[in-house]
Amino acid sequence: MSENDSNKRIGLITGNNQQISMESPQYFHESANTLFNFMKEFKFLEMAIKNLKLFPRYCIEDVRYLKLKSDMEISNIAMPMLCFCDINLHQIQTHIANYGSFGIGISKQWGSQAYRIQPINYINPCSPLREDLSIALQNMFDGKSQAEEANALLTQLKFSKPLYGKMNGTEKNFHDEHEWRYIPDVKEREAYGLLYDGIEYYRKWMNNKASMENMSDVLKNSKVEYGMILDPTKINYIFVENEEFVIKILDDINALDIEDKVKHLLMTKVVNLSQLKGDW
Repeated sequence: MSENDSNKRIGLITGNNQQISMESPQYFHESANTLFNFMKEFKFLEMAIKNLKLFPRYCIEDVRYLKLKSDMEISNIAMPMLCFCDINLHQIQTHIANYGSFGIGISKQWGSQAYRIQPINYINPCSPLREDLSIALQNMFDGKSQAEEANALLTQLKFSKPLYGKMNGTEKNFHDEHEWRYIPDVKEREAYGLLYDGIEYYRKWMNNKASMENMSDVLKNSKVEYGMILDPTKINYIFVENEEFVIKILDDINALDIEDKVKHLLMTKVVNLSQLKGDW
């Protein structure tokens, strides 16, 4: 068997004296080995643990840095996603202040392979990359792109974010979050894979919180599986705000229909953030 044939069998791409594996490494040495998903309300964490599933929800992203137009200026897009941060534990204090004190940490290796979770591209608004991406996307919105090219550009758009901008009125360096995303391929007639406010019809949907919540619920309740089914052995951390919620989440874990040894192992992953803050 030739070296090239052997490489194909083990999922390697070779070139320029490098070997690129199609499999995720077991350990990451200069970033976290865990992807963290934080949320503001305990009910969302409890739902995730009771169902052993994380559900994507529609989120709105500011895309004014791309300077796009459809029927009118495109300021925002919306799509269903699950967002994770790739930061070390000692750096999460600022993150939870913005995103909430309840969360789950999953194995990065498992998430990137089982659900193809992808780190997003941070675009410098002053860069030639932004200029070229804006031109290509504008051609797509003008109907000048072929179907395959348009699909590729939409994927690029979904996994891109400006390097910096405002969040809740405060200037923020988004790159600090090292964000990864899981974005499902939506096939439901009652939901959309991507909305953009350059069309009045989409803008009305995006400005209506109830409509956005309804579409999230459509995905959650669909017969098509859009959520991330959690392997309890791949959960590295379960974060709760204080001792009161430790007791509640332990009761939820104890009620799971899984092996006792897995259940007990999962209980050891619970972290009380109010206690941890004293040691940051």
